[in-house]
Amino acid sequence: MMLGLLYAFDVLCYLLGTTRILRKSVAGALPVALSDLSLPILGASALASLKSWLIRRRVGIGVGSRLQGDAALADRLWGAALWVATGWVCSQIIRLEMGLRVKSLLAIGGLSSVIIGLACQTPLSNVVQGLLIAVSSPFTVGDKIALSGGGLIAFVEDFGWYQTRLRTLDNELITLPNSALAVEKVVNLSRRTSKKVVTTLRVRYADLPAVDGLIDELRARAHEVPELMPPQLGGQPPEVFLCEFGPSAVEILCKIDVSPAYDDKPIKQRFLLQCAETMARHGVQFQPVHVQAT
Repeated sequence: MMLGLLYAFDVLCYLLGTTRILRKSVAGALPVALSDLSLPILGASALASLKSWLIRRRVGIGVGSRLQGDAALADRLWGAALWVATGWVCSQIIRLEMGLRVKSLLAIGGLSSVIIGLACQTPLSNVVQGLLIAVSSPFTVGDKIALSGGGLIAFVEDFGWYQTRLRTLDNELITLPNSALAVEKVVNLSRRTSKKVVTTLRVRYADLPAVDGLIDELRARAHEVPELMPPQLGGQPPEVFLCEFGPSAVEILCKIDVSPAYDDKPIKQRFLLQCAETMARHGVQFQPVHVQAT
């Protein structure tokens, strides 16, 4: 494809030179400069492919899989450095072949540069913010995150230089520019050391004499939950205590930390049923919200 483009450009320059649209010296120098430019571009493409292959081999990821975490960051940074170096080489080729200095061209096109810079302000902001996100690594592809304090919960499906794609719990695809994502409060739910299962039991004031024994047994049952996160891994010990004398009920707070590897919903369901069973064994009843204390 590159050879075909070079041949077509050579023919075009010949036609422009013969029709005197371009000076013959310029028409003759353009194909030579372009052919010389193709060499570093092809070399950079080959080195970019080799770089990606080496990184994938290092981390043990196949060609069809997406790089994540530090491997993805290294791939992007090395790629950026490679193409910056290629751009410098191309500028030197233009200077030698065409007798033009890139600095002079930029000075001549100062007004155009301002216009283009204003037009590219938002895209460049997205790229810069994407680089900052990649360096700080608040999340990786596959992580479950919450934005704006839990207003949106989604999985990171793809992260690029310009934008990030999120897949919501309702299987909806959301695309956010990196500049918009950078100003959001991002909570990485996949990096939690534990999940908290919290519930408040509202019991009758008439059962207050049995509350002390009830709390002791509830605390023992909480320690028996098999999915508890060990303290050495960041989990907090289970807590069961009388937290409030409410307007119509005695309130008992139960709190346990479970491993983030488990789904907390069935764990909470099983724990609530155990609490209800323990309350029934102690003869303690729930206090409905709409019923006054007795």
